[in-house]
Amino acid sequence: MLSRVAENLYWMARYIERAEDTARLLSVNSHLMLDLPGRLPLGWAPLIEMTGSLETFTARHSDFEERNVVHFYAPIPTTIFRLSPPLPVPVKT
Repeated sequence: MLSRVAENLYWMARYIERAEDTARLLSVNSHLMLDLPGRLPLGWAPLIEMTGSLETFTARHSDFEERNVVHFYAPIPTTIFRLSPPLPVPVKT
């Protein structure tokens, strides 16, 4: 039983590392898009191609907009918003 727990911990750590790497790729590409001049033909398609997800992405989305790419790699389930309490609204005095 201990070996099964150790194996599950190992795979969980691998998945967490993959998620961190994907988040880093999204962050770097986002900052790169902000810093480079607008005349350069950069976009989000190279990120999809780099991760080997081109076929899956094109089956779900028609264009390589930032919103589609971020949603593809980091979908936000709506249940999180339903379970969390609403943020307090500051009162101006």
